[in-house]
Amino acid sequence: MSNINELQGASNVDDAAKTPGHNIVLAPNFPPDSIDWPNSWFMRVLRSLLSLGSFRSQRQTTANKPWLCKSSRFSTGPADDPYIRIGADTWVRQDIDLPIAYEPGAQAQPVYYFGCKYDVERFDTCYVTVWALRGDAVGEQLLRQPLQGLGTAGEREQARAWQRLTPSALDTSKVTEKLERVRVQFETPRQNGVSYLYLTDVQLHAHLGELRLEKLTLRTDDPDAAVPDQTKAPYLLCHGTSSILSVQVAKDDAWEEQGCSLQWLGESSLPPERYGVTTSPLLNVNDADKLDSYQPLSAGADTDWQLELSDGSWLQSGATTLGFGSYWVAPKHSFAVQIGHFRHAIGKLDASNAALVIDQGDKAQVTARVKSPFSDAGLAGIEVHWKINGSDYTTIVTDDKGQSLFEYPPTREDIDSNGQMVIEAECTDVFGLPSRAAHVFNVFETSPWPAQMEFLLDGERIEAFEWGELQLICGEQYTLTLRPKDKEKDFLGKKVWLDWPDGETLGIDLGSNEPREMLTTGLEWTITAGSTERGIFTLQALVEDLKVGFGLKGVQMRPLAEELEAFAAPVCRRGVAYTLTLHALADSPLTQLPLEARLVFEKDGALDAGDIKPDSAFTTWAPFVAGTAEWALTGEPKSGWFKLHIETMGLGSVTLPRCAMISPRLEDEFVITLGESSATEPFILRYGDTASAQTLSITARSDSPVAGLGFDYHLQFDEQTDTTRKEHVEAIPSYEVPQRLTEDAEQWHAQWQLTGKRGAGVLPSGKYNLILGSAGFVQPCVVRDAILMSEDLTDEAVLTSVGDNINGTEIYWSEETRVLKLEPRNGSPLAELGGEASLEFVKTGYLDATDVGAIPDYGTFRKLGEDLAWDITGQMEGGEFSLFVKMLGFKKPLLWKKCAVLSRNLGHEGVLVVTGSEALAGGCFWLGEIGEIKYIPRKGSALYELGLKAKLHFVSVANGGVGSGDITPTPGYGSDNAIELNGVTWKMQPMTQTGGVFNLELELEKFSQRLRLPVAVLMSNDLAKEIEWVPDYEPLISHLPRDLLVKHKKNSPLAALKLSLVLTIKDDKYPTSWKAVPELGGNNAVDATKDSTLWRVTGTAHGGKGELSFSCSLFKTPIKAGTLHVL
Repeated sequence: MSNINELQGASNVDDAAKTPGHNIVLAPNFPPDSIDWPNSWFMRVLRSLLSLGSFRSQRQTTANKPWLCKSSRFSTGPADDPYIRIGADTWVRQDIDLPIAYEPGAQAQPVYYFGCKYDVERFDTCYVTVWALRGDAVGEQLLRQPLQGLGTAGEREQARAWQRLTPSALDTSKVTEKLERVRVQFETPRQNGVSYLYLTDVQLHAHLGELRLEKLTLRTDDPDAAVPDQTKAPYLLCHGTSSILSVQVAKDDAWEEQGCSLQWLGESSLPPERYGVTTSPLLNVNDADKLDSYQPLSAGADTDWQLELSDGSWLQSGATTLGFGSYWVAPKHSFAVQIGHFRHAIGKLDASNAALVIDQGDKAQVTARVKSPFSDAGLAGIEVHWKINGSDYTTIVTDDKGQSLFEYPPTREDIDSNGQMVIEAECTDVFGLPSRAAHVFNVFETSPWPAQMEFLLDGERIEAFEWGELQLICGEQYTLTLRPKDKEKDFLGKKVWLDWPDGETLGIDLGSNEPREMLTTGLEWTITAGSTERGIFTLQALVEDLKVGFGLKGVQMRPLAEELEAFAAPVCRRGVAYTLTLHALADSPLTQLPLEARLVFEKDGALDAGDIKPDSAFTTWAPFVAGTAEWALTGEPKSGWFKLHIETMGLGSVTLPRCAMISPRLEDEFVITLGESSATEPFILRYGDTASAQTLSITARSDSPVAGLGFDYHLQFDEQTDTTRKEHVEAIPSYEVPQRLTEDAEQWHAQWQLTGKRGAGVLPSGKYNLILGSAGFVQPCVVRDAILMSEDLTDEAVLTSVGDNINGTEIYWSEETRVLKLEPRNGSPLAELGGEASLEFVKTGYLDATDVGAIPDYGTFRKLGEDLAWDITGQMEGGEFSLFVKMLGFKKPLLWKKCAVLSRNLGHEGVLVVTGSEALAGGCFWLGEIGEIKYIPRKGSALYELGLKAKLHFVSVANGGVGSGDITPTPGYGSDNAIELNGVTWKMQPMTQTGGVFNLELELEKFSQRLRLPVAVLMSNDLAKEIEWVPDYEPLISHLPRDLLVKHKKNSPLAALKLSLVLTIKDDKYPTSWKAVPELGGNNAVDATKDSTLWRVTGTAHGGKGELSFSCSLFKTPIKAGTLHVL
């Protein structure tokens, strides 16, 4: 396969596996100052003649102006859209030095790829050509590509239709000489008209093949660590080391002398910093284009990268990938690495004692610690192989501290000829380097010491614990006594002394320790503990001629409380296990001892030992291993104070700070009130002009320890509706602001002043939650469904009633019942709150409560519910009144202000009367005179206040003789006329000279029935025009009756008004001689069905002479009818 084909195969590699490379073209986007053009022919000749320069037909491009255009007839685009535009018969070119020369026949050759972006406007085809360039002469053509357009400028005058010329490899198959420079030239054909070629983003990239390495070696700088050089993957990088990565490239490889960077190619998203990796030159991450990441590769000489790996427990370890990446386009050369602690060894073994007695059940306890030479931390998970007297015994993996603990009880067979047993530990690291350590134990089958001798410390017999026998407090002085028992037979008279079998003294001064003869009273040593050093030691008593000594294991420490981490005051939660942890300090020798500890309860308040259930139980010994012991304390449902002591077996005790048992629920420890309400009642806060703040208070219960715990408490607002917001319930202190409990009158409490705020817009009434919280409680107290309401019942409820309302006044019709219902407003919490309400009567006029009945009665309180209503019934008496509803808890009642009782009969509410006809059975209007008709409401009637409009209507009467046009009112018939303080009045204007009978009706809005006059008449005020006397002057015969007639109309207005005519006869001489039926001077009713009225008259005195006259009460002037004689 040719080199081009090989590189084309390599170019098919995923882009992520290749380096992006760098463009070789200078000024690829044609900034204006990058383009030059030749001088004109005349100027070139002139310059030659003036010896200003040689005559050249063309000039070359330069670094300052890398582009050369045929002439100055070109233009460039703006900075945000850079390009060059050239017209017809023009070229633009750049001469380019190749970074890697092409040498025919070489094994590894670069391949150069050329591409660009262009837009052709009105040209059929333009071209780009790349030539080999030697000196100023062009050589082989390496590339020629047509550039063809997509349309005309008229279709896209404002936007470029950019096309991309796919990068193509330069064809070097015909190149026979070394190629170091090329010329790139764009050219347009000769053509008439306006045509343009647009160019930008010209690219020329060098593509290299796979990197061929002669050497890739990793060596660690520290020679004492004995890390071997590594020459194959995976390369092992050790935390805490400084390493050198040395590279040599194959001779004549295209990568030789070219820039190369060490790349971080790990598949995970973790950066190198998480592994503690830094390099010099700088490590290239994500193909960052930083020049200080690159250095040239060499053949035959090392190119080095310095790798620094920091050490820390937080750093990541594991497999990842590094690689080499070219400055040019090339496949990345990756290689696997692993990062971790790969070099490790065993340090000195830590053994329990030097002598072991089989009959006593002694065990050899040996600890091997494995660590890296580059780190102080022990390494976990390392296999340690243990041997006894050279024979394999077991394998124990190191723990998280890097320790492998081996325990072994020796047998008689383990004792060698020297009376010893050798225990060895071995491990091998990843590099295959072994590490060994050994410890020699003196082993005895039996020991005479326990049966014949006893040890005392400060006069007290030493008690053996699992951890040892001696406890020394730093800086303290002790008396150690060794004395024989009654059965002694091997020690008296022999020399005895003390010794350190492990050589570790911890600064302990044994005082005078020369060998001394054992006396029957024993021997004493004054021992002074070391002042600062702490740790585990073994003190051994030796006696001459006896191989086995007596070992006393011990611990030198500070007082127990100073060896433990400080205790916070335990705060336990009832029903929830509280973990009480005893922690020895990290450097305390307690962490290396097999200890036991137990809890001891002491009463210090309301709690007894039975109120707390510890695990392990009180006074029961629990393991205190590796410096840690734990108890789970679970409280019963009771709060209070108590005390705890922790005893450590053989090492003393500590007292904990005062302990508290509380509920995890805040509300169990406090009494919560809002104003006068307890937490079991609804919390109601009022807003309004006179509403006062309410105090939300939490008061510690008498048996609760919370007052001494110093917790902070805060209040939160939890919105539950769209209307009640935080700004509507103001809190002082503000929400979320912490406060401590304060003491007042031997009570501990925290308080918040809550004030309801009306705000703007929709009424804020509604529900909300208040959350009383504290970091000291798992569960806050939630005051659920707290209520914000107005102090004015009008804001929370509405009175509704189906019935008539006249201009804002609720009308109750006489002897009719109307239901008045109390309903909470939409969104008001009043509906759920309930409460009791009563209806009250307010006298505003002549009506009393007895005139307007209510069921239930006024003043009766009833529970608020869906059926809270009253039946209101007006009695016969009409008038105005008011009602209101009052409800407990509200300062302002709900008013039903303007109410009235009205009769549906207008005659009950007032009278319709014609002025001057008040005493008549109807109304009389005089011909030729303006009359007046009024409707006058009775005293106390609500009609005066209702602003109603009345209308007067004409009513025809059969044969009445009067039409609507014969008498006209002002205002006219059917026109509105307002009721005023003195009623409503119409002026009546007769429009005829003929009288008759008619009627008038009053219509009042809102009233279904009209009020009609009994009758109305129109007549003359001259009686003679209403009746006609038929003269009959023939003398009467004494004592013989005669009929006298007065003529009038049928349906006479006189009859309509139920008027009567009166006949009088005046006779001065015989005044009593005249008789008549009906009687003289009496009323003779006018009959509407007749056309005359009759009297039967009798004269009893001869010669009588009476003067006749007719009169009517409505008329001022009677009719004188003449004289009647009696014969």
